[in-house]
Amino acid sequence: MMKSVMLLVPNGIIPLAVAWGAWRRKAWAPEGHVVVGVVLIGWIVVELLMIDYHWLQAAYLGLGVVILGNGNLAVEAGGGRLTSHRLTGPNGAAEHVVPTEDVR
Repeated sequence: MMKSVMLLVPNGIIPLAVAWGAWRRKAWAPEGHVVVGVVLIGWIVVELLMIDYHWLQAAYLGLGVVILGNGNLAVEAGGGRLTSHRLTGPNGAAEHVVPTEDVR
């Protein structure tokens, strides 16, 4: 039972939650993809150390690298929670934004 939970959480529930977050356009989804990619790569590396090689391990290792790379690109492009709330000017310096009222 415990082995099943150890497989289900990192390779089932977390990726499903991140996919749901991406579908709902949640701000944390890009960082979630980075986490899923790192977890998948780590899982396969440990698996390779423990059992004999199978070609599917290489496929899933490649999938982990693709997920990690796409998540990293999304975070760097400003799609992630860590970057989307920063307000920067054209030269990259932080700007202070004062809310204005609609006066009519």
